[in-house]
Amino acid sequence: MKKRERGFTLVELLVVIAILGVLGGIAVPRVLGAVENARRNGNIANRTILQSAVER
Repeated sequence: MKKRERGFTLVELLVVIAILGVLGGIAVPRVLGAVENARRNGNIANRTILQSAVER
């Protein structure tokens, strides 16, 4: 009886790479959008603090 080799086939690896590519294509823009949103909210908070300080 022939010993079966362990490992992944090329097709299996390509499918996994394709799935990771799709997930990465979805996740990266969402993460970058969240970073931009946090930066914007920080700027708004800083502006509010500065306006409050100037009015005193």
